Amino acid sequence: MDDTNEKKVENALIGMAKLLKATCYYPDGHPSLNGAIKQAIQLFNAVTATSHEPLVLSVSRHGFLIDTHPVKTKNPLPEALAQRFFYHKIKVLTVFDDLRGHHLLDFARLVSNEPATIVAQGGITTLLDRQLISTIAVNEMNLTAAINRKQNLEFQQTSEVNFASDNSIGSLNATTDVLQIKEQTDSIKSLLQRLDAILHNPVPEKENQFLKLLGHLTRNMRLTLQGNIPQQTLPAFQQIDLWLQNTSLDKRYITVLKQALRSLSTRETVNLLIDETINTSKQATSRRIISELDNNIINFLIDRLAIELNHKLRKFINQLLINQGEKAFSPLIDSLGDERWFVVRNAIAILAESRDKQLIPIFVKQLQHQDARVVNEAIRALARIKSTESSQALIHQLNTDTGNFPLQIILALGALGDPIAVQPLIHIATQFDPTLNKKGLIKVAIVALGEIGDPKAIPTLLHLLQKTKIIKRNEYNEIRCQAATALSHFKDEASLKALQRASKGHQRTLATAARHALRLRGESSDA
Repeated sequence: MDDTNEKKVENALIGMAKLLKATCYYPDGHPSLNGAIKQAIQLFNAVTATSHEPLVLSVSRHGFLIDTHPVKTKNPLPEALAQRFFYHKIKVLTVFDDLRGHHLLDFARLVSNEPATIVAQGGITTLLDRQLISTIAVNEMNLTAAINRKQNLEFQQTSEVNFASDNSIGSLNATTDVLQIKEQTDSIKSLLQRLDAILHNPVPEKENQFLKLLGHLTRNMRLTLQGNIPQQTLPAFQQIDLWLQNTSLDKRYITVLKQALRSLSTRETVNLLIDETINTSKQATSRRIISELDNNIINFLIDRLAIELNHKLRKFINQLLINQGEKAFSPLIDSLGDERWFVVRNAIAILAESRDKQLIPIFVKQLQHQDARVVNEAIRALARIKSTESSQALIHQLNTDTGNFPLQIILALGALGDPIAVQPLIHIATQFDPTLNKKGLIKVAIVALGEIGDPKAIPTLLHLLQKTKIIKRNEYNEIRCQAATALSHFKDEASLKALQRASKGHQRTLATAARHALRLRGESSDA
């Protein structure tokens, strides 16, 4: 094995060791845990990308081996990882080239447990099979056996035989289960065909039959959703969606079809429809179906968002929650009490999309949150609600001793454009600071004054434009340039003449800024 590949294997093992540590410290969905999963996947992919073959590692108490060659490493993490695997009686680890994030996470959770706990539940191999973790295998002594196991597990996930059954028939033998479930799957297909035939030729005599068939369909769909292969309900959901889009269909049929969908408002339904949207072409269908479900799905969406790893799916779930409008307010507000900062931040960001004034007190309360990322999101949320209440809340926060985010608050006040913020901003822009320790704060306050565009700020901006110092000349020139840019938002005669003079001055940077400001105003630099 060459040094390059050996280094890639070492990095992959380090990535897995870090993931194990992350599973012990962070809850599901935490960005640090998600980052550890993503990094570990990338590192393992780097190993298997060139050969397109599984990575097979032998495990000893002191480290890992490829064939009979030890994986050399100076990092202590791979050795510690090998010891943990050894205690779990893992002798061979096989990682396939299509390794999935949730498989790696579930495997990490298993080996993070005490060996005695795993043995009591049937052993590591049994638990991997039970959780259908197909892209990782342990103790398969030859590659053919590992590949066969992978194919068998994937067949269980994609087979047309639906092993869904309720608890009451759990004691029946496997043959009976298969026959009953195959009949159930066929029943869904035949029920859809019979319902479609009625809808193509709707007559009053068949209305009761339609209702009975629809009841059977939803019952079978619920059972299938609770089983191992909920994907078998997708054709039914898609067909119901097509029927609902048929504008020529009698409104009474539309009503009962919507009621049928609402009866399927379960966590399994929501997760299934979200998973489908990894294919962008399926998003419209999933969005329409989810919009017809009961309000209780909002909590399911919030829970899924907290643990979802895929950026595309997170964006889709965010939009679903935004589309719920005021119906989502109460569950989202409840989630603000969650201990996980990212759950709170997500809720604030979604609520802020409504720009509803009644949420201002909610956002103000989050300004006291212990996590800076939540506070920043609350400031942004207030900046999106253009009202005096938002401005007053931000000004109050700016003036308090606990105001630890002055730059963000000042920018938010500028975005709001409320004239009541002019005086506090002038106070910041003209504060006594001969050493310019707060230069960044002063420049941001000038930017905000320009964005607000209130004429009361013009004298202050003109003063700052014309202010010169011998000490820290370059730093003061930065402030003068910022004042010139801020004056581009005004149309008065005094600022026009001041900018024209500055555009012809000897200070090159200031002259450039003044000419740019004049262009933005649509004015010439000629007096």
